[in-house]
Amino acid sequence: MAQAPTALLSRYEELHSLVKAMLLAAQRDNWEFFMDLGPRYITLAEELTSASAIPTETADRERCAELLEQVLQLDTEIRELADQQLVQIRQQIAQTRREQKLNRTYGRHPQPA
Repeated sequence: MAQAPTALLSRYEELHSLVKAMLLAAQRDNWEFFMDLGPRYITLAEELTSASAIPTETADRERCAELLEQVLQLDTEIRELADQQLVQIRQQIAQTRREQKLNRTYGRHPQPA
């Protein structure tokens, strides 16, 4: 489905705003909200990937390119935060496994009050 150039530009602007919101959620460690935004991100990205219209106005083309560049930069920041989160999750899982192994090996002992 071909989109009018102004509609295409508005989609890029919407994607940019969405990715900024996703970055803010990641920075605030609000991964649940981040995940809630994911389906809209996927939909917009797919729409833009399949869009065949190209803005005829130089200013619109430049704005689309600028927005895309910013989206990619924000995406890099999100990936860095997500990688840090994954490291923490892996550490928590490893700690839980160690505790489970110790509990199986030595049994649980009541904690002094």
